[in-house]
Amino acid sequence: MKYPHIAARLFNQPLLIESGKLSTIVAALGPRFNADIDWGMADPAYARQTVVSETGYKIVDGVAVIPVVGTLVHRGSTPNAMSGLTGYDALSKWFQAAMNDPAVNAILLELDTPGGEVAGAFDFADQIHAARGQKPVTAMVSDLAASAGYLIASAAGEIVTTRTGRTGSVGVVTAHIDYSKALNNEGVVVTHIYSGAHKVDGHPFAPLPEEVKARWQADIQSLYQLFVQTVARNRGMTIDAVQATEALVYMGDAAVSMGFADKVSTLEATLAAMRTTPDRKAGRGMKLSKPPKESRMEKDDKNNPIAGITESQLDSAVAQAKTEERERIKAIMKAEAATGRAEMAEHLAFETGMTATDAIALLGKAPVVKTETPKTEASSALAKAMAAIEQPNITAADADTALDPASPKAKADAIIHDFKRATGKK
Repeated sequence: MKYPHIAARLFNQPLLIESGKLSTIVAALGPRFNADIDWGMADPAYARQTVVSETGYKIVDGVAVIPVVGTLVHRGSTPNAMSGLTGYDALSKWFQAAMNDPAVNAILLELDTPGGEVAGAFDFADQIHAARGQKPVTAMVSDLAASAGYLIASAAGEIVTTRTGRTGSVGVVTAHIDYSKALNNEGVVVTHIYSGAHKVDGHPFAPLPEEVKARWQADIQSLYQLFVQTVARNRGMTIDAVQATEALVYMGDAAVSMGFADKVSTLEATLAAMRTTPDRKAGRGMKLSKPPKESRMEKDDKNNPIAGITESQLDSAVAQAKTEERERIKAIMKAEAATGRAEMAEHLAFETGMTATDAIALLGKAPVVKTETPKTEASSALAKAMAAIEQPNITAADADTALDPASPKAKADAIIHDFKRATGKK
């Protein structure tokens, strides 16, 4: 196993994973990273054996059962007990195959996952959401759909959970590990040779600087907003309602009560219901039935998200969006909290979609960066040249005398001036 590769995907990266599972992974791999961490034993349910066909799913009386188990990663893994990993790319391929399979009338996503990596999670969730109305898709929480797992479940037309099933954990987390004390005890010194001020930000051989931590927090907040908005869209909830959960995990009936699930049942009962009612809803509020034939123009209009909107309305909406974005950027950059935090303010204004209120609040928590104005080469050269010139010792009394029209010098200057005017000589 390539432990540095695993560490690179585990630390310093935003994760959509339940915090307890993250602790379990670190505890299991800690000794291999020269870190002795004991945060408890891994849940054996995460590593259960799952047998699937070559297509990635098994068909039970017209229902394709796709296992979504273990820790979810971007690509390259199929469910197995040895690794405990499942790749979003594999899940996406299996889901599309089931959608195209004429032998499949409905799809059941069987979830037992704490979540995993950010990369790939939102794309797969959007794929499921976009398929609503084509075939019924049900998410069966048996017995965990947390974080990225819940993101996937929320995209289904219906969520069923067992009595002990846990859903939620709508949040984002990352971890930084610091080996500096361990290396110091071993007499090891790591020296980075690099170019680019931020090239080695977050390296594991020193404590995490506050400035870097604040910048990472901004990225985490941006991903969190995307997570909340996607779940709200998928479940027909308000953004405030989803955000108010503060990444809590809900079990059984509690998940139904707060809108994170539709009902409590068992896997067997859910499968039986899907087998006997092939025309059950394909999405929230949608029925699966044979649609009437429609013209290409009607189909195009239906698929066009801006159909029915006039050009003037579209222009007005675009102009309003531009104005709002300019105001957002201006509010962040001109905020008092941006003083001494210019680099972070620019990052929040131009690289994230955070609201001005959230961005300013985050800026206020970040450390102020003290900067000194360097002397330019030109100003230094001028200073040296001026220092080399002997300066006249003119006092205030000398200046007053020079300005007195009755002084001898002033009279002499006046005579010379009149002579030059009369003769034309200079």
